[in-house]
Amino acid sequence: RLEEDRMRLLKTLHDHDFRSARVEQARIISGTQGDIVHFDVNAGIRIRIELRGNTLFSKAQIFSLWPDESLSLSNGDFDRFERQIKEAYSLVGYPRVKITRVTRSIPNSTSEIVSLQIQEGPHIAIEHLFFDGAIGIPTKILQDNIRNMLHDAARNRMTPRISQFIDS
Repeated sequence: RLEEDRMRLLKTLHDHDFRSARVEQARIISGTQGDIVHFDVNAGIRIRIELRGNTLFSKAQIFSLWPDESLSLSNGDFDRFERQIKEAYSLVGYPRVKITRVTRSIPNSTSEIVSLQIQEGPHIAIEHLFFDGAIGIPTKILQDNIRNMLHDAARNRMTPRISQFIDS
C-alpha cells in the first residue's frame, strides 16, 4: 500500500510538470500519538514542454512517444523523444521534419519551458514507378512488390511504440 501511495505521489508530481521529481521509499516514524509515514520528496524544477508547429499529429499523439510512460525526465529523454517524433513523421511521408528545441528559464522561479518547434516539411510520396524494358513481368506486379518492400522496410525500422502510434 505504501508503494502505491509513493507511485501516486510521483505521478501527481510528473502530471504537474515536475518531470525530474524523485520520491524515496516511505519511512515510518513512531511518535507519541502514533506512527507517521514520511516520504522524502525532491520535486526538482518544474519543466513544461510546449509543442509548436505540429499539424499532422495531435499533442496527445506526440506525447505518447515520450520514452517513459510516466513522462518523467532522465538523461537523454529529449533526444530520444525527438528521434521518435522524427521517425513517426518519416513513416507517414515527412522525412524532412526538423525539430528545434529551445529551453528558457522563467525569471524568479524554479521553472523552465522547453519548446519543441516542429517543422514538418513537405509530404513526400511515391506516386508512380516506371520500369523501362520490363519484359515478362507486368509493371503492376513490379510496382506492388516495390511498394510492399518499402512498406515492410519502414515497419521493420519501427519501435513497438511507433508502430502502435501509427496504427492508432
